[in-house]
Amino acid sequence: MHDAGFLHRDITPDNFLITKKNVVYMIDLELAYAMGEVHPSPPFALGTPGFMSPEQRLRRVPTIKEDIYGLGALLLSTFTNLPPLKFDVENPDVLRRAMSFLGVPKQMLHIIQRCLSEDKNERPDLSEINLTINKLFTSENKNKSQMLKRTELQLPSCYDIDHLLHYAFKGLIDEDLSDKYILYRKHLNAGLTIPVQGILYTLAEYGVNSNSQIVHSFFKKDYEDDCSIYQSTLEADLPGLFCGLAGNALGLYCAFDTGIIPREDVYPPTADWFRSTAPTLGLADGISGQALAAILILQQGLDPSVESKLKDLISLMLSHQTAEGSWPLEQLRLADGSAGVLFSLIKYYKYRPDEKIKHAIRKGLDALTSAVNKPVPQWRHNQSKEVVDVSLMGGISGIALIFLYGYELLNEMKYKVTADKMLTEIDEHPNSFDFSLESGLAGVGVAYTEAARITGDHKWKTRISWIYHLLDHMKISNHRGHVSWNMRGLNHQDASLLSGNAGIIYFLIRLHTLICADPAAVQKITLI
Repeated sequence: MHDAGFLHRDITPDNFLITKKNVVYMIDLELAYAMGEVHPSPPFALGTPGFMSPEQRLRRVPTIKEDIYGLGALLLSTFTNLPPLKFDVENPDVLRRAMSFLGVPKQMLHIIQRCLSEDKNERPDLSEINLTINKLFTSENKNKSQMLKRTELQLPSCYDIDHLLHYAFKGLIDEDLSDKYILYRKHLNAGLTIPVQGILYTLAEYGVNSNSQIVHSFFKKDYEDDCSIYQSTLEADLPGLFCGLAGNALGLYCAFDTGIIPREDVYPPTADWFRSTAPTLGLADGISGQALAAILILQQGLDPSVESKLKDLISLMLSHQTAEGSWPLEQLRLADGSAGVLFSLIKYYKYRPDEKIKHAIRKGLDALTSAVNKPVPQWRHNQSKEVVDVSLMGGISGIALIFLYGYELLNEMKYKVTADKMLTEIDEHPNSFDFSLESGLAGVGVAYTEAARITGDHKWKTRISWIYHLLDHMKISNHRGHVSWNMRGLNHQDASLLSGNAGIIYFLIRLHTLICADPAAVQKITLI
């Protein structure tokens, strides 16, 4: 293509097709540029984030070096199975360490690093790239076991986790993560999906200390500058936890609890936060989520009106349980299935021990056991039977977590066996493009920390080590050393708890609790 005088300008994995006979076709040529004709002029401004060179983003006159950058991004994606935006490509040494950790062959490290150089003059030409790739696949370099070899990773120390937490908290309030419109998102029914509510919960669970003080001060100043920023959240018309009043109420209560909002400031009575009952049973947007929010608020201090509402919610959950122990829900998963109902009941039992609740939990766990032992449970592909969803909220790790809590509560080995079987189906070295708490690696990491705490089995700590070190290698540091992560390889930042950076911080907090053996933190009832 270059020999014919054209540039592609959109080199991505999606823009190449490979036939069964290994013939490669380029597609999507609408951004192509004719070098000889200097056409179009100006060049098209579009492109794929992460695969565009700095000069392409600035709409400079296209050169072959644009495609070299794109080819480097393609090679990075091919060898790591991760989008280029997830890497700190502006820091060559950090990029090299991340690639090495992910098993990129040594022969390719330098060439990819140079392809992605900000200075186009430092990028190699096609012949050098071609030579490097050919050398990689010559007979003496076909030792795949060497290419894929992984070293035993050590658990991080308390200092390591503490250090990462310190700069991750600072990263939460950096300009690219703390845009006021996005942070407070004036959608009344946002609930815990809104960044500020999830961050406030994370702050309340971790406590205000030298690591988190900067975030506490940031939100406290925001409130002092504009005390109306939280008022609208109590006008929500949906009752749920993830989307609605229960999630908003939990975030607001955490703002009281951490001193961001003074206790003497006038807000509606706590009972108003639970003024309506959700029409569904699920954890995300239903009765189970309302109950969990009430429990988390009540553990900070008794409120008779909320206590009464909580009892009503629990009674509703019990009344919908069938004779065999299940609930009339299509899903099993944590977000909107039977596992989510059990999750809230288990949390309630921890808050208010009751034999009637324990009996309902046992029945529910036995019904869930029957459901997960079907030939093709919900998280498997119907034909291949491979695990297709390992996530906390929607997949296998969240359901396994319920069995772990069941084992902890009832001390019945069958629940531990089921949880163990489910979690071991997850790849020991997961390399998902999704780092989030709700659907990615942070959520799997939380499930592993609970497995390690409850069972004492060292293998879960080994798996935790991989996730920790992967996140540590994939962090992106700004010029101040503040840390953030690109959560899903997209061209935007996310500070929220469920889908964003606060979720990774939440995982690190839980890991810190596990490694550093904080008994008070273990006894506390938590959101997840």
